[in-house]
Amino acid sequence: MKNFIPAIWHGQTFQEYKNQLVFGALTNGEYQGDIRSFGDRVKINSIKYGSARSYTGATVSYDGIDDDAMFLDINQRVYSGKVVNNIDEVQINPKLRGDITRMMAYEIAENVELAAAALYTQAGQVVGSTGSVTSITSANTISVVESIATKLSEANVPKDNRVAVVPPWFIGKMTLAKIIRDTNNSGTIQAGYMGSFLGFDFYESNNVSHSSTTWYAPMFFRRGDTIAFADQLLTPEVVKDKDQPKYDYLSQWALYGMKVVRPTSLGVVYCAPGSETAI
Repeated sequence: MKNFIPAIWHGQTFQEYKNQLVFGALTNGEYQGDIRSFGDRVKINSIKYGSARSYTGATVSYDGIDDDAMFLDINQRVYSGKVVNNIDEVQINPKLRGDITRMMAYEIAENVELAAAALYTQAGQVVGSTGSVTSITSANTISVVESIATKLSEANVPKDNRVAVVPPWFIGKMTLAKIIRDTNNSGTIQAGYMGSFLGFDFYESNNVSHSSTTWYAPMFFRRGDTIAFADQLLTPEVVKDKDQPKYDYLSQWALYGMKVVRPTSLGVVYCAPGSETAI
């Protein structure tokens, strides 16, 4: 393994991993630098909402700025492991090395994305339930999206930076309804971005939580504000098995923590694809 250069593998895997994230890219990642090891707790300071008061010449009151502090636990540890015949040969083959890093990054990102999608159960704004599912067609897509937008607005969620992560069929219904009309996609580089509608930037993902085709739980929330996320991709490791000396065992590890910090700004619509009577 004299030719193995961990920094090269780490850089390639990290870039591929970031490119795979849809949910993860829409979270608040400002806590990244606070991770040191598995089991760390990152303190998230939050200013509690108070109210402005009319001054009457009496005592002045002050609202605390740390009353809503919470912690983000780095409690997830995942890895991808591959067996290669000769790591030295792979090291000097950029295409093969790229294929391996891409697959390892995809596997780790998939784990992160599924964990993020599972946070739908913490939504403060809900349309329907698993037992009362909205059938989505091109005819009612607008009203369904409007209903969750209204719930967020009634909860005083700011209208800027609202995003939606939905399954591919949902985008299909929107396309049939001809409501994806983004006129400046050229500057968009984030994975999965499909367009804007009713104040939401829509992203497509196959990782939206669902139960077969009975119900899906697409999420509507405020980017960089609703979900806190911190992750760290560790330096890849290579080991040899003394009983299998011709093989090298390559592993890529990641640590992360994820938390809904503002449930009121997270919405979910329990829905399923409906039949189209006419297109």
